[in-house]
Amino acid sequence: KDNAVEYLGQRGFNETSTIPNGKYEPLALNQFKWDRVCPFYMQCLPENRGLLAQTPFIKDFMFVLQDRAFSIGPAYFSRLLDHFTINGDVVQTHVSSPRSTAYLASLFLTNARVRNFLAFGAGPRLEEYRDFMATLGVNNVRIYAENFTNLSLKSQLFERAVGIFATPPNSYSGVTDPIDLICSRGGDLTMLEVLTESEVSDSGKKRVAEVLTEQKETLRLSLFRPQIQFVLYETHSVVSSENEDMLMRAVEDVNRAAQQKHYQVMRDIARQEALSAAQEGFESNLVISFLLARAK
Repeated sequence: KDNAVEYLGQRGFNETSTIPNGKYEPLALNQFKWDRVCPFYMQCLPENRGLLAQTPFIKDFMFVLQDRAFSIGPAYFSRLLDHFTINGDVVQTHVSSPRSTAYLASLFLTNARVRNFLAFGAGPRLEEYRDFMATLGVNNVRIYAENFTNLSLKSQLFERAVGIFATPPNSYSGVTDPIDLICSRGGDLTMLEVLTESEVSDSGKKRVAEVLTEQKETLRLSLFRPQIQFVLYETHSVVSSENEDMLMRAVEDVNRAAQQKHYQVMRDIARQEALSAAQEGFESNLVISFLLARAK
């Protein structure tokens, strides 16, 4: 922090002051402030953003440019192990933004409750993401190419997992700056076409259906794993079908399945008890018959 403040000060930036209620003054040009929700996150308002991005401060990865919206989820998720006072592995279902995953990994560095941090869904960009993490000096995350929804509920990878950060694909309808999104996704230019699509085409409808299916499966597989203690679900969408409605359906499905499983278990127990009672009665009748036969 001190190095960052000194570096910015040398380049004409000033830290905004706090006001009596403990909040920061609104940012003015060439001012910065430390975020109160996201640890190690600085908000700044440069006069020339492009020029700032070309400084060694950014190019040497002293700081990573990232929209705050992609840092809030990791900031909250990193606190949940302490909140629930549990230890174990944590999982991110989809590496939707390698910068966001790197930020979450950095927050886990000082958290002794985290055993392993596993992130899935890198696909063909696996080596690219691993190289990016290595460049940042992030070495406490295991990134996998496999899709989370293709992994078995019995997969040994999740044996010690206690928390899941569910970050499936979404419409990103809540994103106001497509360029920030593209940068946070490691230069994924396909997002530009998605966000600027003016008409709903057949391919667009298909993509929406696939996104909703992936969200549903991600939540289902997260909630169905019995050892999981908490799930944090994140989208960058303003559409209720991807947020509240999706969560409600997922919880209802899980509760319904659990109820059916419980009902089946109770039926099996009752059937077994009935069979045992019948067997005991049959054996008792055999003993009585044997004794009567001997008495004769």
